[in-house]
Amino acid sequence: MDLLLAEELLLLAYRSNGSPLVELESLDYLLSAAVLAELAVRGRLALRDGRLEATGSEPVGDAELDRTLGRLTAVEQAPEFGDYWTSIYTPDRRARLLERLAERGAITHEKRSVLS
Repeated sequence: MDLLLAEELLLLAYRSNGSPLVELESLDYLLSAAVLAELAVRGRLALRDGRLEATGSEPVGDAELDRTLGRLTAVEQAPEFGDYWTSIYTPDRRARLLERLAERGAITHEKRSVLS
């Protein structure tokens, strides 16, 4: 099973009982960084004049990477490198990646009720 860097990071961010090891907002930004790193490793991003630019708009073949690549190619001018985290951040990325991991059998999805 080939996993994205973001999926591997996500697996490392949770205890075996399902509780997170890190603060979730920070994790969400780390997942965005991991998706950028994955695109860079695949040769789909280049740093030019302090801006991170997509090297093409054709799909990579992975829904999460293609979604991010589409957002990167939809802007007129690429944001400066330091502003990329906020431009590609999506609050539902973690849930999408967890669902993908569950579909592939890497984790199980359990619902439980907690009374307080």
